[in-house]
Amino acid sequence: MSSWRIYTGPLALSLTFSPPIFANDHLETVEVYGQRDAAQYGLSDGETATRLGLSVLETPQSLSAISRSQLDDFALHNLNDALANQATVQVQSIETDRTYYTARGFDITNFQRDGIGLPLSSGSVYGSVDSALFERIDVLRGANGLMSGAGNPSATINLIRKRPSDDLALSVAATLGSWNTRRLELDAGGALAVGTRGRLVAAIEKGESHLDRYETYNRVIYGVIEQDLASAGRLTAGLTIEDRQADSPLWGALPMNYSDGSQTDYDVSTSTSSDWAYWDNRNRSAFVEWSVPVAEDWQFKAVYQYDDTDSDSHLFYMYNLPDRASESGMIGYASEYTLDDRRQQLDAYMQGRYTLWGREHDAVFGVNYAQSNIEDVSLYDYTNGFPAIGDFSQWRGRAPTPNFVDGRTGSDWQDVQQAAYAAS
Repeated sequence: MSSWRIYTGPLALSLTFSPPIFANDHLETVEVYGQRDAAQYGLSDGETATRLGLSVLETPQSLSAISRSQLDDFALHNLNDALANQATVQVQSIETDRTYYTARGFDITNFQRDGIGLPLSSGSVYGSVDSALFERIDVLRGANGLMSGAGNPSATINLIRKRPSDDLALSVAATLGSWNTRRLELDAGGALAVGTRGRLVAAIEKGESHLDRYETYNRVIYGVIEQDLASAGRLTAGLTIEDRQADSPLWGALPMNYSDGSQTDYDVSTSTSSDWAYWDNRNRSAFVEWSVPVAEDWQFKAVYQYDDTDSDSHLFYMYNLPDRASESGMIGYASEYTLDDRRQQLDAYMQGRYTLWGREHDAVFGVNYAQSNIEDVSLYDYTNGFPAIGDFSQWRGRAPTPNFVDGRTGSDWQDVQQAAYAAS
């Protein structure tokens, strides 16, 4: 048995009255000084739109940037992840190794490096572009006819490469992620001699996936060197080698419905790819840049850039709708696809300031030449390339290895662009 005891006692309330306090009629001036560090998050000025070095406020188009700090802080190791963090760019990964970027309802086909580039023949990008090479990624929304020539009203992606400085710097980073993902990065640079600077960037990444059998192995190395030429200006040269390998990539997609019209419900790891399928992409890029002052406020700059991109793939997907009860009825579709894309661009321009009507103005004028040669070939195997799958619930990626010698199709074309431009 429990008991409760209540204690009572007097309660006193105390009220304290204070005399009113009146504010001063005049407040002292408080001055706050600060400086925005645009190098961390944001963009103070840029040349992606006009090459006039305008601020973001002065640029007559919507311009934003993904800084090196953002790429590092959020572990945005490739272009897909970086652009997915831009509110107005849609990253559409229709398969594991083929991506479309869209803005304002149009495919983004204008991709540049340091403001130089030729529009892609299509809106798709194969593999994943490593972001370790870049100091900043600019996104210019809308048509960019002045700096890009042909294109559409979507956007221009300008990849600003890392450059060397006189300060000695070394950075090594290691990353461990889901699905046994491992990544190692190296970034080293500094003065090599009086008037000579260099920088070396390398990254290697290997990992598996939530998809059955899918694995990737990516390697990239980039070297750049700058040489001061006294009164002759500055000479810069760089080379990039990038290899992206994918085993058992997804090509096409899973069926959405059974043959009776009911909806399928496959596990998130389900893949139609075979164990012999692969999709390898290799890029070699080199550039030479020469800049020299020609007057007190004027500078001449010439850039030559060469890109060689090769894509080699053995792919496998399935078509037809499966039977709901037996999961059978789908047919395999195997194909070999190769692509060779060689591009070269030459851009030369004058940039400076002049005085007119009592005011100082910026100006730029130049010429541009770009050429692209593209060859692609598709091959099939009419004997073993279209096997019946049988029970798809028992699919483990085992299909006859094709001998791709049949049904050769492809294309071979050249794209040339010549332009002159001026802005003030």
